[in-house]
Amino acid sequence: MLIKTVLPILLWPLFASAGTIVLEPMKDTTLYEDVAGPLGNGAGDFLFVGRTRQPPPIGTTGSQGQLRRTLLQFAVENAIPAGAIVVSAKLELTVSKVPSLMPATQVSIHRLLDEWGEGTSNASAGEGAGIFPSAMDATWSERFFNETPAREWVAQGGDFVPAASALATVTGQDIRYSWESLSLTQDVSQWISGAVPNHGWMVIGDESVILTAKRFNSRENPNVATRPNLTLSYLFPTEVTGSLPMSNGSVAVSFTTALGQNYTIESSTTLSEWDTMPPVAGDGSEITAIVPAPAGERRLFIRIKTSD
Repeated sequence: MLIKTVLPILLWPLFASAGTIVLEPMKDTTLYEDVAGPLGNGAGDFLFVGRTRQPPPIGTTGSQGQLRRTLLQFAVENAIPAGAIVVSAKLELTVSKVPSLMPATQVSIHRLLDEWGEGTSNASAGEGAGIFPSAMDATWSERFFNETPAREWVAQGGDFVPAASALATVTGQDIRYSWESLSLTQDVSQWISGAVPNHGWMVIGDESVILTAKRFNSRENPNVATRPNLTLSYLFPTEVTGSLPMSNGSVAVSFTTALGQNYTIESSTTLSEWDTMPPVAGDGSEITAIVPAPAGERRLFIRIKTSD
């Protein structure tokens, strides 16, 4: 017996046009684990992650070397046109120096949980040792250096979401690396919507052993092409609201294809996680896609993405 029901509420976004924008950070800096006092480098040409080969901080035991962590923040809130939806986010960083004979290591991106500052301190030479911080600098212990009352991190070394938003394996220097994932895109979408405050990301290298430190070029680096950037791809939806018949737990969606276009159909009940169907090659004819409709859901979002 063929049982038909009606999915009471269906919101069907058809993404008719797309755009891309590339952003540089509004601020970036390095947190230097303190040895003889606080350090900063808010206006430096470089950023650092990982563990160095310098002696460990005074009063600590265990692995030698000092930790370095990078902070980045992009002004995404008004970066895309009103009504657009971010569909992908890609962070790019250029590695300009790594220790010799260093094995490949993972570098992770984490969403920051509190605001922080970027001062005017500018370390000399390779900048790996930092310099005494200036006002507004973020340091290993303070979000804003030497303010009264003090604005400190809850945890030394910065407050961030433990789960990584994106991961990439870094092998050598003078290479541009990218981080791209669903979680990274969700971070940006939440910042734009105001669901969570935008404090940017922390970049963390391998901190388990010494000689894993890596140097990235910062937003102040004179080589513009090697500065950090964030590429956002977005789409404009045309929303059609209505009720469509559901047969055996699925919804039939019909649309006319264009010759030479490829179509990907995705569905979601939350707008945060999407189920993707196999791509369809357009031949100029009308096609009907059978989209699964989860039992018990009163709303289903469907989007159709095109590519050449």
